[in-house]
Amino acid sequence: MVLPAENGTTARIGRAAGQAACANAGRTNIGAARTPAESCRNLRRSCMLILFPPIIVRTSLSSGRGCLRNKAVALAIPACLGSHGQNGERPMPDYKWDHVHLRTPDPEATAQWFERMFGAEIIRSTQQGKPRVDIRLGGAMIFTAQVNSGDGVNPAPVTPYQGLDHFGLAVSGIDAIAADLRKKGVEFTKEPHSPRPGIKICFLKGPQGISIELLDRDPKYS
Repeated sequence: MVLPAENGTTARIGRAAGQAACANAGRTNIGAARTPAESCRNLRRSCMLILFPPIIVRTSLSSGRGCLRNKAVALAIPACLGSHGQNGERPMPDYKWDHVHLRTPDPEATAQWFERMFGAEIIRSTQQGKPRVDIRLGGAMIFTAQVNSGDGVNPAPVTPYQGLDHFGLAVSGIDAIAADLRKKGVEFTKEPHSPRPGIKICFLKGPQGISIELLDRDPKYS
């Protein structure tokens, strides 16, 4: 099928065709096991190529090198293979840390505890017409969620327990920091100690019994 040519049309069609072919690649013989090499070859064969003059054709490419025969092929292949790794597999998505979420019957009191003990920043806002309190500590966000009677939320477990155990805060000068926190009334579950050379840690109990670790690491052991 011949299409009218416009400036940039071939490149746009090439990318779109490549992406469409990519989505359909490997869907045949679904029940059959495929090696990465087989998947990659099938992917190449499925790509729709735009040739000059602008005529859309279905081309079977060889699996070896040197199979790109003109400029139009180069437009379609990156769009088709761009979302796949070297062996025809999709690359790992990019994950970034976002937040920790705490449930508490008193978000304001919880936030003030983190502010008083660690100098955290309290962020107050309104969400869906209701007040919301979040915490920024050490460059990370801590969200709080209000727990009310009848919400069906279980009470805090007694540490240690399976699952999420604690979160840790890096510090420098842990002994002086621990002494200051003790004056503020913090309850320590483990006093400062060195489990191995180059590191000193302690554990304390936060609101709703959450376990928080302070960690002082010698840069030589980083």
